[in-house]
Amino acid sequence: MKGFILTVSLLIMINCCSIDCQASRETDFLSQLTTQYDPSLIVPLFKDSINQRIKSIVEIRQEGNINLDQSAFCNITLQSLALLHDLIGKSFNPSTQDLRVKPDVSVIKELRYLIKQYETIINLFNYELQFSRYPQLSVETPESLIKLLKTKNSDWIKMKTLQSIDKYINDLQSIINSSSTEVNNYQTTLAQLSLKQLISLKDELKSITTYNYVNNNQPLSNFLDKFQIVIKIFADSQFM
Repeated sequence: MKGFILTVSLLIMINCCSIDCQASRETDFLSQLTTQYDPSLIVPLFKDSINQRIKSIVEIRQEGNINLDQSAFCNITLQSLALLHDLIGKSFNPSTQDLRVKPDVSVIKELRYLIKQYETIINLFNYELQFSRYPQLSVETPESLIKLLKTKNSDWIKMKTLQSIDKYINDLQSIINSSSTEVNNYQTTLAQLSLKQLISLKDELKSITTYNYVNNNQPLSNFLDKFQIVIKIFADSQFM
């Protein structure tokens, strides 16, 4: 834990300027899940998100289109993410937990704290490397896409929505694959239903006509409302 805190502190020292903290798609989704779902379902998804982020940063570093300082920052970020991944594995070991027992409040608080640390690392990295240059690091949520309808052309909105749906599909597949028979069966069933809905929505989106200029695209707007509902029903379900 001390090593992790030290590394995060170093990241903050390097970025001494003020940074607007905006939740990424994955940290926003993970945080939502902690309100209703067992850590045994969230932790594998959390670790998978870290692994995907590490892979993206390694690819950026290997491209060679960054300076020495940015390359060094990539190395620091990778170290922080590796330490965080290791800490999650030690703190939430399924073999030491009875998945049939409702997790203690302190366990949920610790998980939310680690998700917040992950969000901090991501925001610092994005700020330092001006992540808009790297579209693979920028995935929108249904909420952010709805807000962007008035300022972005519908072609762009459609492209970003397809990317977002794909990420949520991967998340749900990860949750389903990591589910144990001891975990609340309703959670797994809901994940399977939500996955089918997202796959259907993806096909529907492909048939919507879009343009390379900002316009009042009502079919696209209606689609994003449905997309948002599917994610909210899964993340905020009360039927546990």
